[in-house]
Amino acid sequence: MHKFDHALLGEYLKVRKAEPGMTHQQAWKHLVPTIRANRQRMNTSDGYWILSPDGKGLPYMQRKEVPFSSEMRAILLTDGLYRLVDTYFSMDAETFFSRAFEPAGLSILVQELRSLEDADPNAELYPRVKLQDDASALLVSNRI
Repeated sequence: MHKFDHALLGEYLKVRKAEPGMTHQQAWKHLVPTIRANRQRMNTSDGYWILSPDGKGLPYMQRKEVPFSSEMRAILLTDGLYRLVDTYFSMDAETFFSRAFEPAGLSILVQELRSLEDADPNAELYPRVKLQDDASALLVSNRI
């Protein structure tokens, strides 16, 4: 989790603890100034880098080449889908990767994610700033 995300979640938990019974929506309103300040740091040297339509993050993109000789599998995914691992703790990374490549694996994982989100509509069981996030992935598999 990025330092800004970690700090924002800490602020969220502090607000919720200070006022038991507060809804997620009420807590969110307290976070708006911090969220806006964090967004202003996007693609800046004292902030964080992302790939965005304006291309400002491209010079800071990390690149890794991985040679393979017979078979290669890779997944490119958003942090929203990875919440199954790092927010809901419903599986470890290895299990996530394995299940993603099963028949209809991504669809099943997205369904599981949405079920977990729906079961916790006020972010009480699984504290999180965004109740629901995008859940996108691209699988790559190559056999020689």
